[in-house]
Amino acid sequence: MDQALILGRRRDFHKQVEVKLAEELVHRAMRYLSGRPEPQDHHAAYRTLIECMSNTFKHADPQTEATENWWVASYPHPGPGPKRWCFAFVDNGVGILKSLDIKGFFQQLKRVLGLIPNYETLQLLMEGKIGSRLGLSYRGKGLPGIYKELQRGRIHNLVIVANDTRANFATHEYVTLTQSFSGTFLYWELSLPPQS
Repeated sequence: MDQALILGRRRDFHKQVEVKLAEELVHRAMRYLSGRPEPQDHHAAYRTLIECMSNTFKHADPQTEATENWWVASYPHPGPGPKRWCFAFVDNGVGILKSLDIKGFFQQLKRVLGLIPNYETLQLLMEGKIGSRLGLSYRGKGLPGIYKELQRGRIHNLVIVANDTRANFATHEYVTLTQSFSGTFLYWELSLPPQS
């Protein structure tokens, strides 16, 4: 499986989104899926990678504004069936749910008292029903944008693990974990539509 590419982050570049790396990973995936040697773009895959990278910086611990390390794995799916390319992204931050600043006293109270499970909060966030913690109209669009790419069929099998929640947005399976994960893990796949 020489096509696999696993890369770590270096602390000295922790405030940068790795645009060239995202391009390289998407081009590698598209060469594998299409069988053509020339670089091809896949906007949804590129957008998802860039969003993951930038969230590590923009939504790190709100108390310290620290930036956390991230890692990405990109590889062909080893299973049977049509060709698929997998991406796995993980950061060691505080997790999506812990970095949220839910607006409104009653919403905060419901969340703190456990009346709203974290998986529902994550679902609302992905659907764009929870805005930016800064209240800026141009912020808070990234995760809903990734979710829209899944709904449009441009990415597949989107799974997110954050804090005490594992959510498979493709199958609508949501699980509260017994042990909390400090950080965020995202997994998604690419495939090309069947040729007619």
